[in-house]
Formats: sequence, structure tokens, C-alpha cells
Amino acid sequence: NAMRNRDVRGGFNEPGFLRSKRFLMDVARRPTWLIGQLKQGKPKLSNLAPYIGASSLSAETARDAGDLLHHEVGWEILTSLRERWKGSLVIKGILDPHDAVRAVQLGADAVWVSNHGGRQLESAPASIDALPLIKAAIGNGAKLFMDGGIRSGEDIVKVGACGADMAFSGRSLLYGIGAADAAGAEHGLKMLRDGT
Repeated sequence: NAMRNRDVRGGFNEPGFLRSKRFLMDVARRPTWLIGQLKQGKPKLSNLAPYIGASSLSAETARDAGDLLHHEVGWEILTSLRERWKGSLVIKGILDPHDAVRAVQLGADAVWVSNHGGRQLESAPASIDALPLIKAAIGNGAKLFMDGGIRSGEDIVKVGACGADMAFSGRSLLYGIGAADAAGAEHGLKMLRDGT
């Protein structure tokens, strides 16, 4: 697992965090969130239900879900996927031009430039810095996607100018939803459309 400094600072990784005074104070300051959680019950992992059953989120479920993931991913897995999957194949998380070229050579239909929001490695290069180098390396050999730091329509234009065929933005919508539910999501979309 990656070291997530924000979680460490917030005490999230401490044993008993969910029973800690800090967590209880945070919950007390957000009664609307608490009421919503109580109404919905424990989170469900519906997309994993076919593989691990319809159980609620628990330590055992998390372990089972983790066992489904490849912990060591190499080019041989991409080759195997390409042989078995005849549909479109998009490889996400590419930041190096040589890796992009290799992915296209092995049959990727699109390369998705992403540092996953710096979630695993805070010192990873910014996606926008890697994008022009990757475009120069692969040319028109595959579609080129990018995410990371897209907060406005202006950002989308910049990504397109650097060679991407598509830009993805999630955080601005999530912030909007967190602040004002559906109205917040609409505001986030408006910001992307209007370039503000």
C-alpha cells in the first residue's frame, strides 16, 4: 500500500480511528451526512457482488476485493488481455513516452495519461507535463486521453492543444456533489462548459 500523508496526518490509519474522539467530532459537525448514512446503512459493493457476494463493506470484503486485483502488473498481462479481449483496450496511468509506445505496439487502442491525482505517489509528474511528450512519441497511432487537474473549460482547451483526444474531470464534480448534491454537480458541469 502507498503512504498517504493526508490520511496519516488525519489519523485515518490509526487502529480504532472510527471510534476515536476526532472521528466522532467530525461526524457531529456533519449531521446531514450522518443522517444520510444512517438511512442508507452500510455501504454495499454492488459492482463486486458477482465475485464476492452481496455482503456489506467489511474488512473481510475488502480483503476479498484486494485478492481480485493484480498486484504485479507487467507487459505480459497487457499482451494476454489483448489476445482475449477484441474490444477497445485503453491503458490508463501512462506517464512515460516509451511506455506509451510499448502499449500501442502491444495493441492498446488508447493511452490514458494519468498520475491518478497523485493519490499513490505525490511526487509523480503532472499529467499535463507528460502529455505533449507522449503525443510526440505515439503520434496518431492511438487515441490519447488525459486526466488530472481539469477544473474548467480552459483546462480542457489546454489539454486538447497538447494533443489529447479527450479530457476527463472527476474531482470538480465530486466537490460540487459534496457541497450541494445534484445542484453542485450541475454547477461543476457548468464550470467545465463555460470555461470559468
